[in-house]
Amino acid sequence: LAQRSGVANGAGMEVCNLLLASVKNGRVGSSYTQWVVGYLSGYNLFGEQKQLEEIPDEVAMGTYLKRYCRDHPTDKVIWASMALINELGGYRPPYMNK
Repeated sequence: LAQRSGVANGAGMEVCNLLLASVKNGRVGSSYTQWVVGYLSGYNLFGEQKQLEEIPDEVAMGTYLKRYCRDHPTDKVIWASMALINELGGYRPPYMNK
């Protein structure tokens, strides 16, 4: 099977260092958390893979994103989103196995 490719835009295409710079009072900027909520929702609505049973709330998602981005500061936020899908029991694309 051919690998699917797609186009994404918005806050998810920024590097994790920018997400970390958005943290105020311990919370990640809402443009990032809302982008990830949309990404996870799209995964559930249009993905052919295993569905997520729930999407974390904004606080839990922000905590995950901060941890991921501290560990991977040059990754894009979309990669953090894919890693979160995997952690929540969803599909991990083969190209993410770095």
